[in-house]
This record gives sequence, structure tokens and C-alpha cells, in this order.
Amino acid sequence: MQAFKAGTRPATVMHQIAKGYSDDQIAAITAWFAAVR
Repeated sequence: MQAFKAGTRPATVMHQIAKGYSDDQIAAITAWFAAVR
């Protein structure tokens, strides 16, 4: 998510979506995905 937000990971839409989240929100999202996996 951080790479999408920074634009260092290529994407068509995800980088635009990720820019809408704060760093704290991205951390919460990634923690949730790690927990449910």
C-alpha cells in the first residue's frame, strides 16, 4: 500500500486509491489483512 501511495509500484487504479488513505489507515488495513490471512 505504501508503494502504491508513493507511486513506486505500477498500477492502473490502486495508486490513486492508496493516496486517499493516511499512513495510520494503511497500517490498520495491512494489519487486518495479515490477521485474516
